[in-house]
Amino acid sequence: MDALNDFAYSLVATPPSPATSGTSLTVTAGQGALFPAPPFSATIWPAGVQPLSTNAEIVRVTAVSTDTFTITRAQEGTTAQSITAGYQIAQTVTAGLLQELAPLSGATFTGQVVVPDLKVTGLTGATASSSRLVGTTTSGSPTSGTFTAGDIVADQTGTFWLCVSSGTPGTWTNEVPNSLVNRSATATAGIGEFTIYGTSGTSGQTITLPANPQNGAIYQIKNLSPYTVNILGGTNSISVSGTVYGAATPYTIPLNAAYSFAFSGGVWYCFLTTDLAKQSGVLPIANGGTNSATGALPLTGDVTGTATASVVGAIQGKSISSTQATVLGQAGNFKSYTSSGGAAPAAGENSFLGVGFSGSVTLPSAPANGTINTIYNNTNAATINRGGTDTIAFGSSTTNTAYTLPYYFSASLIYYSGVWYFISGNTNYTGVGSSVQSISPTLTTPTLNVPTLKSALETAYVDTTALNGTYNVYVSTNGSLILNTGTPSANFTFNVASTSSVALNTLLAVGGAVTFTVLVTNGSSNAYYLTGISVDGTSQTVNWQGGSAPSTPALSTMYAYTVTIIKTAANTYTVLASQTQF
Repeated sequence: MDALNDFAYSLVATPPSPATSGTSLTVTAGQGALFPAPPFSATIWPAGVQPLSTNAEIVRVTAVSTDTFTITRAQEGTTAQSITAGYQIAQTVTAGLLQELAPLSGATFTGQVVVPDLKVTGLTGATASSSRLVGTTTSGSPTSGTFTAGDIVADQTGTFWLCVSSGTPGTWTNEVPNSLVNRSATATAGIGEFTIYGTSGTSGQTITLPANPQNGAIYQIKNLSPYTVNILGGTNSISVSGTVYGAATPYTIPLNAAYSFAFSGGVWYCFLTTDLAKQSGVLPIANGGTNSATGALPLTGDVTGTATASVVGAIQGKSISSTQATVLGQAGNFKSYTSSGGAAPAAGENSFLGVGFSGSVTLPSAPANGTINTIYNNTNAATINRGGTDTIAFGSSTTNTAYTLPYYFSASLIYYSGVWYFISGNTNYTGVGSSVQSISPTLTTPTLNVPTLKSALETAYVDTTALNGTYNVYVSTNGSLILNTGTPSANFTFNVASTSSVALNTLLAVGGAVTFTVLVTNGSSNAYYLTGISVDGTSQTVNWQGGSAPSTPALSTMYAYTVTIIKTAANTYTVLASQTQF
C-alpha cells in the first residue's frame, strides 16, 4: 500500500516536455517535501477549476529528487493532458487508492501495517468465535485490559497465551514450546527443551536450565554419555525427591538416567525420573515390585501364580503356601546367650550358648512344619526341653520330653506335626545296634573272618638330607618307609618321635609299637653307618639282629635299617633293629 501525506499539494513550475507525453516535471520550489515517499499516485488539473474527467490526469510518481518528480502518464483510465506551468498537482483520494484499502481479500501489503489488534473470523470449521492477535507482554499473560475468549498474546520469553474466558483481564492459559536438542558440552537450555546429552559428551559439563520460565514450563534431560552431567537452576531452584538445590548448587544426572521437570513459582520440580535411587512409593507386584515401601515381599497369605523373576527369583514361578512363607521368613535368625536364666529360642533360630550361659533351653511350641532350630553349645552341658506338648525324637522313641546336649556339641532339629527330629549335629544319644553316636563308646570285640590281602599300597617319604649326626625320624609325618637319597658324610644316629612337636611317648600307649625302615646309600669314596637310636631325645639300648651292631659297610651300596620300637611303660621302650645290604 502507498504511503500517504496530508495536504500533499503544489503547482507545476516546469511542465513535462512534450506537454502530453513527457515523464518529468518540477513543482514549486521547496514543496516537493510535502509529498510522501514514492511510489504514489497524484492528480494534475488546470488552475482555477475543479478536476474533471475531461481536464484532469492521474499520474504515477515513481521517483522524487527534491522538487523534480519522475512520472508515468495517464493512470487509472485517465487521458494525458497538455500540462503547462501553473497546473495544480496533489495526492488525492482515487479509486485505485480506495481499492487498495477496502477489500483486503487477497491483498498484498508492501509496507508495515500498524493496528491495535488483528481480528480473524476464521475459515470453515474454525468459526466458534473470532480470534484476535492482541499484542505482546514482557512475561506472562495480560494483567489489565478487557479481552475476549480466543484472543492471543505472545510474551518475550517465547510463550504464547490464549484467553479461554472473556473478562478483565480474562482467564489465560499458556502454550509452552518444546524442542529436542542434542548437546555434548556446557550450555544454557531453551524454553521447553528436551536435552539429549549424547555419547560424544565429555566429563565435567553443566546444563543451565532456562531463565524466566512460565509456570507449567517443562524441561527434560536424558544422559546417554559415559559421564555424569550436572544441571543448574540458573535463576531458580531445583527440587528432587523433596530436596531443594539452590540456583548455584548443581544436581548430578547419572549415566543413562532421564529426568523431567515442571516449573512453578521459582522452582523446577522433578516429577518423573528413571533414576531408581530417587524414586519413592511402592511398585505393584504385577509390575515387578514388592508393593511395599520397604522392599519386603508381603507373605500374609498363599502366593500363587507366576512370580516376577527380579523380585522372587528363588520361587521361580512355583506356588508357596503361607506355612512355607513363614518358614522362609524365619531362616537365618541368630542369637547368642551368655548369661544365666536359660533360653527360649524363636522359631527358626540359630542359638549359640556361650561362656556364662546356664539353665535349660526350651524349644518353640508348635511352630510351622519345616521349622529348623540349631543349637551350638559352647559351655557346660545344657538340657534341651520340648516346648508345650511337643516331643523330641531320638533313638527309637518319638516321645522324649528333653535331652542333654554336652559341652562343645551341636544339634539341628526340624519340626513336623508335634515332633522335633534330629537332622544333623551330635547329641548325647549313643544309638543302638551298629549305629553308634558317642565320643568313646564301649564296643563288643567283633569276630572277624580271616581276610585275604591281595595287595597293599604304601607311600614312601623321599628325603635328600645328607646323613651326618642325628637324623630325626617322625613316624606320624614321614610314614614307615623313608628313602634317603643324600650321601652320608659321617656316621649317624636316629632320633624317633611322632612329629616335630609331639613325642613318641604321647603317640604310643603302653603295649603299642611302631616299625619303620630307612634306606641309605653310601658313596663311592667313604662308607658310613647307623651307630645308635634315641626316642624323644633319649638314647636307647638297641637289640641288633644277629647280636652285634653294624660295622664298616661297603662303598656304593644301599643299606636298609629296619627299626621296631615297643612301648613297655611310660618313656620305656624295647628297641629292635637290623641292617640289610642290597
